[in-house]
Amino acid sequence: MLRTLVTIAAIASLAFPVALSANTKQLAICDVCISGPLVEPDSTIGPYAPVHVIGGAGGNEFCESRIETSGEVVSGLGVWWDKNGIKGILFTFSGGDIDVGSGILVGAHGASSEYVVHLAFLFLSSEVASVSIGDIKFVSNPEDTSVNLAPSYLIRSTMGNPSGSADNVSFTVTGTGKVMQSTTWIQSSPDTFGGSINVEVSSAILGVGMKVTGGFEWTTSDTSSQSTMISDEVTLTLTAGPFSIPPGHGKACQIFAQKGEGSFPYTSRVALNLDDGGNVEYPETGKLLSVQYSKVQALCVDANDPKDWNVDPDNPPPGVSVIGRSLRRPRTLPPPPILRGSLRVALTVATLFYTLAFVSLLAFCITSD
Repeated sequence: MLRTLVTIAAIASLAFPVALSANTKQLAICDVCISGPLVEPDSTIGPYAPVHVIGGAGGNEFCESRIETSGEVVSGLGVWWDKNGIKGILFTFSGGDIDVGSGILVGAHGASSEYVVHLAFLFLSSEVASVSIGDIKFVSNPEDTSVNLAPSYLIRSTMGNPSGSADNVSFTVTGTGKVMQSTTWIQSSPDTFGGSINVEVSSAILGVGMKVTGGFEWTTSDTSSQSTMISDEVTLTLTAGPFSIPPGHGKACQIFAQKGEGSFPYTSRVALNLDDGGNVEYPETGKLLSVQYSKVQALCVDANDPKDWNVDPDNPPPGVSVIGRSLRRPRTLPPPPILRGSLRVALTVATLFYTLAFVSLLAFCITSD
């Protein structure tokens, strides 16, 4: 909360307060306090309530109002007095929350000598219906720069095919994750006059995109928001591949998005739109807080060092899906054809031998009987 203290001190002769009927002293408001004309003593001056001047003539004029230069309003008053009159007034100007139950006090005009001679308070003509923030310009525009950008990884996996494997291995790698993107405008006016009223922001918002020359950069696009904060949850996902790696080779894959996160000061123009149709504008500074992600990218390179591999056939690396089959360990090869033929011959000879032996044994038994 911004607080400014202004003391109006009396400096000369005494003038006891009485109501003025002429408008001579009110003309100073036009010259010092506000930008619009003031013709009648109790007339409405643009977005300001009728001005009532209380007091006598003479004295050195003073005027204090911040509404058209910074949006500050009067949030407190302090008075020094004795039995003869008011000797000084302390105004507290604030850019923070205010109680507007009795109207929005934005300044004061009067004159003083030894005591305060006359005094008028300046109120807005009605309550604030809505606040519009526009003409936002970054103090240092991040567009086309890579400030505060860094990769946010969804998956990093290395796949290998053992050198003793019989076949190539085909696979894909998938990275996925949910992230929150947000844009927040921070400045005093929505807190001062906001509350339950509408706040509309017209501004460029930031995003993260690819550079034509490679790499990433901040980008901008125009938007109009009914809130000082925009947020949404997005799912980042990408599948890389398919890849086919021969025995004794591997592949390392990274799937990532570029994350941008930063605080960017700006200047703006604020409009207070009043219930009665009036309008007050003033400049105000603020800062934009942004968290954004680029589109998902994949970077896959050869990784042929077996010590980096995960080759468990039942548990592939995170994000890896093997196509068609699971990883197979080196298999036991069948005997060559010539060996298979020799086995058949040996088996035939053995069968014939045991058959002849059985027949001979049977004939011997019969002869013996």
